[in-house]
Amino acid sequence: LGSSTSATRSSTASSASSSEKIISVNGTDYFRVCLLDPCMDQVASQLARPFSTQSKDGWCIEGQTKTQQQSSDNVLSLSRNAFNDNTHQWQGLLLVKVPKAASSTCAGVVLRIARQQQCTALQWQHKEGFHFQNRSQQHHFLVGSIRQPAQRAFSSVWFFQLAPLNITPTDENVIRALNTRRAGKTVGKGGYQYNYLSIERVIRKSLWDAEQGDLIMNHPSRLYQRIQQLINTYHFIIVIERMEESLVVLALLLGIPLSNVLVPSSKAANHHGNFYQVRVGRRKGQCVKPRKEPMSPNVQLYLNSKTWLAMNYADEILYRAANASLDRTIDDVIGRDRFRTALKEYRRLKILVQNHCGPLHGTGCTKDGTPIPEPCYDRDFGCGYQCLDEALNRV
Repeated sequence: LGSSTSATRSSTASSASSSEKIISVNGTDYFRVCLLDPCMDQVASQLARPFSTQSKDGWCIEGQTKTQQQSSDNVLSLSRNAFNDNTHQWQGLLLVKVPKAASSTCAGVVLRIARQQQCTALQWQHKEGFHFQNRSQQHHFLVGSIRQPAQRAFSSVWFFQLAPLNITPTDENVIRALNTRRAGKTVGKGGYQYNYLSIERVIRKSLWDAEQGDLIMNHPSRLYQRIQQLINTYHFIIVIERMEESLVVLALLLGIPLSNVLVPSSKAANHHGNFYQVRVGRRKGQCVKPRKEPMSPNVQLYLNSKTWLAMNYADEILYRAANASLDRTIDDVIGRDRFRTALKEYRRLKILVQNHCGPLHGTGCTKDGTPIPEPCYDRDFGCGYQCLDEALNRV
């Protein structure tokens, strides 16, 4: 987008959601913005953009590493710090995987793409966006993932606090956990995912202050401009609630086969109440059942409160803008008919793999909780790829 177009959209977005200056404290202005879904959707729609197709020579650094050549089972092994020659610029496929936003599944996807396309420059570890400020402008593809903010926070609470520490999930305990850094509280940075994905560091207490409750710090147009800049910087953002659609669009933008983005969910057991194999840590190799209870009405009320929405306002707008960008990419770049055809084929391939590998493919466990050998690209990324390849080779 040109600078004039960006300025126009930012101006439109700032007027789409009515804001009113309420108070000024020590030189900082606080504003009230509309926190209703239609208001936030309207703002986000003005910040969205269609993502563009990318030629392979712009993101795939081809060739074999020494480790690949010597590997007996042909498991892809790449440098975790894929720099470009001696310039120390990041290059190749760069994934900014937000914790508890299907990060392991997304890592499996980029690892599979690199394996199938024989690309040797790849980043799939947990690194916040600001680490990638120095990028090779001609040879990189920056992709992130994002999840509905309240759902990501709730999942994080269970994964990092309630389940491992065996905390009783009372409403009080859950809400207390939601307001910890481990769950995603960002000390006034506007939301965990916005802060994690941002290429420029977000300053503490620059967007929200607990003492002002449901008010936003500084004029919201500043935030809208930064979100638009973030959207423009990424080549694609995977929307977790629309994973199939996102992966199909990703394949079409990169010009690669749909089979390159076909991986089992790294936490497939969560959807079926089945066992899954722990791939790292002190319980590595054990089969366990995921522990996560439904969100209670009181917790739902809290996550829909004005205070929570104001605290995570940047996340809310960014998530909606990513959704709108996905739709615009389908409509303006790919075309609805072509997209529907590709999505239908992708789902056909998924069924083919499931029929060949079974419903527990990717979990590493039998139905009764017995561990089974199931190679992964790394950790719990892309587990079960061998069976997947066997199924696809039969097509």
